[in-house]
Amino acid sequence: MLTSLNDVETAFETYVSAKRQFAKLQALDADLQNILRLSELRYQSELSAQFEVLDAQANLLTNQSEIASVKADIALALIEINAALGGYWGQ
Repeated sequence: MLTSLNDVETAFETYVSAKRQFAKLQALDADLQNILRLSELRYQSELSAQFEVLDAQANLLTNQSEIASVKADIALALIEINAALGGYWGQ
């Protein structure tokens, strides 16, 4: 019984942690999109080099990749919660 309770607690902690990370990455994504937009405007106005735009794009894509990874972590945590609570996995 204690093992089962520990499994549930661990699964919930994983879920909560992943949701927090997701929220942080979402906020960062909005900031990185603004940085990209501004760097594109600066490049179009010939105030900066194209490297600035490429760097902003790379940072945005890296963050979006991390968001996708955290979404997978959230889904797995929900599956673990269901399994720890004795969820049914029909065949």
